[in-house]
Amino acid sequence: MIFLKILLAVWILTACAGLAYSLVTERSRRLSCLKDMAEGLLRISFYISQWQLPMEEIFRTMGREKSQALANFYCRMAEELQSRQASDMGELWREESGKYLKEYHLPQRAEELWSGSFLDMAALPAEEERRLALRSEQMNKICGEMEEKYRQERRPILVLGVCAGAFFCLMMW
Repeated sequence: MIFLKILLAVWILTACAGLAYSLVTERSRRLSCLKDMAEGLLRISFYISQWQLPMEEIFRTMGREKSQALANFYCRMAEELQSRQASDMGELWREESGKYLKEYHLPQRAEELWSGSFLDMAALPAEEERRLALRSEQMNKICGEMEEKYRQERRPILVLGVCAGAFFCLMMW
């Protein structure tokens, strides 16, 4: 009987610590996603200004270079641009961004910056490049704020997870 209680206590403690670790890992994934998004905007602005490629080709190139989630997003953008014949780039970007952002639960300001990145495609390439670079810089600022907040909250979350597990173990005895 005592062996089962010890086994259950270890299991409860491990489960609570694992849940806390899972929360911390999810926050790191969000931060990594936001950093990838900011870097992606900066790379798109570079491709627009330096290579002067059409948007469809830029998205195809980005799809080959980025992490899996963003690669899928960029490839979808290239396919949709090709099928729609670039009817409204801003609307297409907003639609596809909405689908992509649902799974990450990013700060509202970051989602607004990302979703509104291509609202005015009639702008000259130099203006477009400056606007995307500015949005990338603003997203990097949000990344810095999130990173600081997450760094400060990481240890308390892990400690609370272990303490909750210990509390449940004590309640069991």
